[in-house]
Amino acid sequence: MILKLPKKTKGANTSPPRKLVNREILRKKIKEVPVIQVPKVLCLYANWWIWREPKAPNAGSHPAWPGYTGVGTKLDFQLQIQAYESRTLVENTVFSFLPTLNDRNLTPTQISARAEIISLYKNTRGYKAQFNTDDMRKFMRLFDRFFFFGAMANSGRPRLYCKLWNRDSGYAQGPSFFSTPQQAPLGFTCGRHVLGYGRFAEIHIAGPTMFNRPKAVTLCFLLETLVHEMVHAYLSLFTCRCGICRSDLPSTTGMTGHGKAFLMLLDCIDYTLRKWGVGLSGLFREEFSYGGTRYTCDEITCLYHVETEAYKRYPLSALEEPSDLEEIFFFKSTEPANNEAADIQEPVVRGSRPLNIMGPGQNVYLAAPRVGGTAVSPLKLEQTGDIVQALIAKETIRNEAKRKSRHRQKLGCNLEKYMGFNMNMH
Repeated sequence: MILKLPKKTKGANTSPPRKLVNREILRKKIKEVPVIQVPKVLCLYANWWIWREPKAPNAGSHPAWPGYTGVGTKLDFQLQIQAYESRTLVENTVFSFLPTLNDRNLTPTQISARAEIISLYKNTRGYKAQFNTDDMRKFMRLFDRFFFFGAMANSGRPRLYCKLWNRDSGYAQGPSFFSTPQQAPLGFTCGRHVLGYGRFAEIHIAGPTMFNRPKAVTLCFLLETLVHEMVHAYLSLFTCRCGICRSDLPSTTGMTGHGKAFLMLLDCIDYTLRKWGVGLSGLFREEFSYGGTRYTCDEITCLYHVETEAYKRYPLSALEEPSDLEEIFFFKSTEPANNEAADIQEPVVRGSRPLNIMGPGQNVYLAAPRVGGTAVSPLKLEQTGDIVQALIAKETIRNEAKRKSRHRQKLGCNLEKYMGFNMNMH
């Protein structure tokens, strides 16, 4: 299964417009162009000014984690944009959703979101009509509530948007980023910054009709891409981009966007989804047969090798900022050679898989570049569960006290009305 390529319009200029970066260049450009093109130049400059990225500080202050595993004392909290060290972000996120006995580390919001995800997936996966953007946005908001504290699409100002592209989406013969069959992305995430609004992320996913075999594109296949891109967006929005953090790309976002922080977080999300046992997954790690031979495709291993090759090819000193364009390259191909569809078995999710467990002293660590190679500390997981259960108990007591207080106030008002009515009768 490969992506269909959109036809390019003859004579179309695909090169991006030149950026105007300061007033001197703007004045020079205005003097060079004819008068009739001056409004166009001014519009380009205004567009650049609105969408320009602010300069990252050389050394970030790295605030303490505001959640219940840090300095916070509430189950609901908000994160600062591009402020946290990658290790802090990954560890506190992983221990908030990783499966434990009796779900002790899950908040009531997460338990509700998980039930909605499972119900929506069971009701949607049998759709005969093609999936659309609304379907993806429902899952995006629910995944955000369960895995990412609701920080991107459920808390305050929305920081994440999603679009599922199909052939009838009205985008001028299809998105131009589907360039070549060998490296056609299943989706990509683009980080943006708008003056007066702040930073947000856009997720673009290739829909079923973008492929040469639309009926073979399942909902699970699309949700794997969505989860992959949501991890990109989460790290892009909340990982610090100061000079110190940018100099440590292997441990943060990575040169291709798939650094250690990304691999560990995605690996743990996949482990959690498979534990639910409904056919959901976040990674492609399956065995399939082709031509009488069985193969194993491990997405973590593939991404790690691509990242390693990028380190060898480009020195870290030559890269000032990681690219905003994060792509999933099509190594998940299910297209058999010579169109021999009968010789290949479509991969399916085969339930849960093991995850490495490390002893005290380490919290989250990439022990091996493979699916299931992320090591976690069971002690830290138990501590997170204790914190969450204590906060739930306090919140229950607080809510009960508020309920009794409202009941007494209502009873007092009714009593005053009753006494006044009787006095008027006499």
